[in-house]
Amino acid sequence: MAVTAMTGVVGFGPQPAKGTEASEYYRHKATQVDLGIIDDTRLGVPEIGGRPVPTFPYKAGVVVAGGMTLQPRLENTIGWLLRGLLGGYEVSETVGATEDEDGVLAAQDLDGTTIADIGLTDPPEARFISMKITLVADVPVTPTRILSLTGDTTTWTWELAGLPAGVHWFYSTAEVVDATEIIVPTIVGGNSLDAGWTLDNDADSDTYATHTFKFNPADPSAIPWLSFRKHIPRKENAIGSDLGEIFKDCKIVSATLGLANDAPITMRVDAVGRTFTLDHAPDVWTWDNTFEDYQSIPIGAETDGAIEIPDGTELPIVAATVGFANAPLDFRQEKVFGDPYLEDVTVIQRALTFDIVVKWNNPDLYAEVLTGTTTGTDWTSTPFVSSLDIHTFAPTAIPGVTGTPKYELNIAARSVMMGLNGPITLAGNQAVLMRFTGTALDNVGEYVTFVLKNKQPHYGWPRA
Repeated sequence: MAVTAMTGVVGFGPQPAKGTEASEYYRHKATQVDLGIIDDTRLGVPEIGGRPVPTFPYKAGVVVAGGMTLQPRLENTIGWLLRGLLGGYEVSETVGATEDEDGVLAAQDLDGTTIADIGLTDPPEARFISMKITLVADVPVTPTRILSLTGDTTTWTWELAGLPAGVHWFYSTAEVVDATEIIVPTIVGGNSLDAGWTLDNDADSDTYATHTFKFNPADPSAIPWLSFRKHIPRKENAIGSDLGEIFKDCKIVSATLGLANDAPITMRVDAVGRTFTLDHAPDVWTWDNTFEDYQSIPIGAETDGAIEIPDGTELPIVAATVGFANAPLDFRQEKVFGDPYLEDVTVIQRALTFDIVVKWNNPDLYAEVLTGTTTGTDWTSTPFVSSLDIHTFAPTAIPGVTGTPKYELNIAARSVMMGLNGPITLAGNQAVLMRFTGTALDNVGEYVTFVLKNKQPHYGWPRA
């Protein structure tokens, strides 16, 4: 009999460093998973001295590659994939950031002070420590400026170099009983730090967070390592026939969102990894979350959704895809002699691209792309460049939050080049449509941002 895939499970978790498997794994429902082991088995070149048939096989190495297609739940775990895709991250609390914003340490200038145990107030019981940084101006990218928190026996550090002006939140990734030390970097000019405590995922709190995923300001090509796990189900009643695959040292190389006008948003995520392990007892795996339900899946028909080019100009779009790629170095250049595994997964090019099909309701956009103005008559050699803003919403409000905001995922690029993909086609019994493709361009601000709104307090990446 055939084995159905419905009971299979896929999950992922943040790695603190290359070579160190994730200690926390989060599962997510998927419609297809083909992330797996690529065993590069080859035949040698033809040889003389015998029959005209292949003479020997060999293996050229092994790599983890492939991905998964999701209907992304915005409730929680998708944020780990978004941070793995973009690399940089900051979080702001939109309503009621913490139960006690400055209960651990009241406002402190960023003056290079080390505040020891005697100067800190412990939370009333085990809580996550929140660090609120208020910057009056952008912080230069260099030199490094490290904020450090020690709680119980664990130390967390954050790099503040390159942060823009505004309020930024950082969180411990574990609950703390004893806040023992905070080391404050020197950033002159009226900048401040408050340290408080918060409940992690308190479903009754009047709180939701805005998570902004972007490039790492210190290294725009840097993205973090992840681990993935795939549980392949057993035949019915065939005890011991389950198989688990653990993929370590992975990086996300692409993510593509399908934005249909009458269906759930889909997300295809692809990754490349260095090593794997087979586990013949995956039924004992534990996960750090339960499966999220359908209520936070964004839907194309949700009335708040929009695709705007430029910002503020909503287009009548029939269908769209938007993708972000982290192009890796050729595998042949990534390997070294005497090692079957990739030495690294090096990102050499990054780009946001999109493909949209727009209803023809007036010739303005068509004319502007071709001629440079909405009233132009002749071709222009200047490409059409604008901003791009994509707003997607789940139909369900985030529970327990004042104002009932909905789960939301937005994508924005300040500068995109857009070109016409093919002519305007007139066909019987068909609507008149335009198709455009485009690529985001470099600019003085953020290249692209993915903004996720949910109740997850943070996506703080573990450190080695």
